[in-house]
Amino acid sequence: MTETKSKKEVRGAAFLVDRNDSQSVCTPEDFSEEQRSIGEAVADFMKQEVTPKVAALEEHDYELLTGLIRQAGELGLLGVDLPEEFGGLGQDLTTSALVLEAIGGCGSGSYATAVGAHSGIGTWPILYFGNEEQKRRFLPGIVSGGLIAAYALTESSSGSDALAAKCKAVLSPDGKHYVVNGEKVFITNAKIADIFTVFVKIDGDNAKMACLVIEKGTPGLSIDREEHKMGIRGSSTCRLVFEDALVPAENLLGTIGKGHKIVLNTLNLGRFKLGAGAVGAIKSSVNSAVQYASERKQFGKPLLDFDGIRAKIADMVVAGWVGESMVFRTAGLLSSRLHGAKTPEEATKAIEEYTVECSLVKVGLSEMLGNVADEMVQVYGGYGYVEEYPASRMYRDSRINRIFEGTNEINRMLAVGEVLKRHLQGRIDLVGAAKGQAAAAVKRGRKSTLAKGLATAKQLRSFAEFAVRRAADQLPFSVTRTRQVIEPGPKALRPAFDAVRSAVLYALGEAMMTLQAKLKDEQQLLFALADLLLAVFAMESALLRYEKLAAAGADAKLAEAVVRAYFCHAQREAADKCVRVLSALSSGLERQNKVARVLDLLAAAPLDDLVALKRRIGDAAAEQGKYPF
Repeated sequence: MTETKSKKEVRGAAFLVDRNDSQSVCTPEDFSEEQRSIGEAVADFMKQEVTPKVAALEEHDYELLTGLIRQAGELGLLGVDLPEEFGGLGQDLTTSALVLEAIGGCGSGSYATAVGAHSGIGTWPILYFGNEEQKRRFLPGIVSGGLIAAYALTESSSGSDALAAKCKAVLSPDGKHYVVNGEKVFITNAKIADIFTVFVKIDGDNAKMACLVIEKGTPGLSIDREEHKMGIRGSSTCRLVFEDALVPAENLLGTIGKGHKIVLNTLNLGRFKLGAGAVGAIKSSVNSAVQYASERKQFGKPLLDFDGIRAKIADMVVAGWVGESMVFRTAGLLSSRLHGAKTPEEATKAIEEYTVECSLVKVGLSEMLGNVADEMVQVYGGYGYVEEYPASRMYRDSRINRIFEGTNEINRMLAVGEVLKRHLQGRIDLVGAAKGQAAAAVKRGRKSTLAKGLATAKQLRSFAEFAVRRAADQLPFSVTRTRQVIEPGPKALRPAFDAVRSAVLYALGEAMMTLQAKLKDEQQLLFALADLLLAVFAMESALLRYEKLAAAGADAKLAEAVVRAYFCHAQREAADKCVRVLSALSSGLERQNKVARVLDLLAAAPLDDLVALKRRIGDAAAEQGKYPF
């Protein structure tokens, strides 16, 4: 394995190849007093001003919605990570994520969506890619809430394939305006927005992608009817129609031909912040479920007294703690490179570095929240299906997160594709990492098939050569290692993580060797491989946070139970997806051989008592009457 990296040197996707130190990650326990004060102020504002008005927001009360957004602006909550010269607080993305978490926990997905679109994807194109005149013209109003921002990318014929959009802009003969024609659909904040960042193609040319800031009231711009949505009903979502809309030429963001860079990097940050909001929603769901279960009685006692209900709440807590670990680890990575970026090129490079992490945060947290919302409905039982109770709204509101900011399917393919690209570019060394895992296994004295399989890899230059050399080896392997029961303490968890990462590297390498360039067309395998990447990233994020707590001498017993419970889930996930991938790559005796190898690797991960762990976590939530961290 390569040497531990410092915070500023951590490479994107390094969780697959580097042995990262717990001191290199950002965790919620690292928040400064100032950050905690900001988070508490936001939580208080949500509790006092937003949560009591959730029902009214659901009825499309846009005057109320815009008023609450402007109130947030008056408190400085809309420009947390914007420079002070434009009215912002000058904080980093970590603080901004903390604010989004608090907003996500307000109980209204509609309000969280509106604020997130405004202060996130509606603001970043101008902040990172606008010129000084554009920043001074628009950002102060965005920060105060005087100008509400929106982001317009999707079209009826281009959803996941965002860059296939057809909206066209042509420079007028006098060079003073762009004449825009086309449409944009599913635009959040459409009815209340004052400015839109719109992706266009100059002259309809794919080589001339660009972004324009288009203001409300622009001649030729019309806003269609409100969409009637399954969830986030109180947020505005409409179609924009451009019919010879006249946009001042000075509203061009960045340079022509670089519009796709603005689009893709805005989406990257949007995925990260979506994850932050989901953390808040998960914690809020836990609190609601615990409170309801403590009040609702069946068979003569509160629901919360039943072991099965506590187990459900334990699963919800695990999702919150592990998801939070992923989000703030990624926040630290982005902040270390993005904070202080002075040019669009610097911002682009910083954001692109963590494309994989942002996609995994988006996929992981949106699906964790979906599962939590589902369990919340189950805890509420029949009342979870009734609109006046919070479970129903949480269930409906959470579903969109798997579609927002690129569908989870697109993000899965993106994450795997980016990892493979970085390996081919020499930016990460998957072969070296696999060999390092094998060497470590030998050093520990294990009878590891990874070590056997890669013993000759020292002289080989590629996975392809390794595959040819190993093709003659037809002897089936068997799982011979005896499973051990996991012991308490951080040291016992590291081998469990290493075992899963070894198996993932093995499966990823087999897919690369067998399919090579064809892998990009194997969507089912890409989805499975992405789930393996997610398992590794989530496991290590949780493990490093726990190790950091333990090293600081904090009481980390509950955190340890959460990590161990998640490891049980991740180990099962890894086994399932590794077997799925390897079974698709071969048949007969070769298939048995490959599957046995990966199962032998995973056998290094010790067994644990998931029932006892969930009981410990559920009891903690019941005793505290809320999310127990």
